[in-house]
Amino acid sequence: MSTITPSLSLTIFSCARSSLPNLDTPDYHIDCSHLRPPSAQLRKAMNGTDAPFRRAFFSDAEAHDALDLHLADLFASLQHLRRTQGGGLLTIMVYCLLGVHRSVAMAETLGKRARHWPGVNVVVSHLDLHRNWARYQKDH
Repeated sequence: MSTITPSLSLTIFSCARSSLPNLDTPDYHIDCSHLRPPSAQLRKAMNGTDAPFRRAFFSDAEAHDALDLHLADLFASLQHLRRTQGGGLLTIMVYCLLGVHRSVAMAETLGKRARHWPGVNVVVSHLDLHRNWARYQKDH
């Protein structure tokens, strides 16, 4: 006889800091505003969904350390949900100034890594990326 194991779900949203008051309260906040962005030239050509941008962003030690710290915290939180409730949903909000570069890179990378965790369903959604990316390219 097989046992059905309740799943764990991790939903990761990226957004601009200005969008935070309009959203339901997440379980976990990650502020990327203090992390150094890659060069202006790279920011103009790419956003956080682009692999070369993410590589440049996480080549900075502070961004890389923040990623490792958040991965460890998220994994521990998911394991706590598994132990105490048998499964559940964890909602993460990752934000920066525009929700185009740093927060998107962090959300994408957290999601990519978390997809390797057994029994965890991962969804990544970028709330402000398309609207603010078009505006950023026009203004810069």
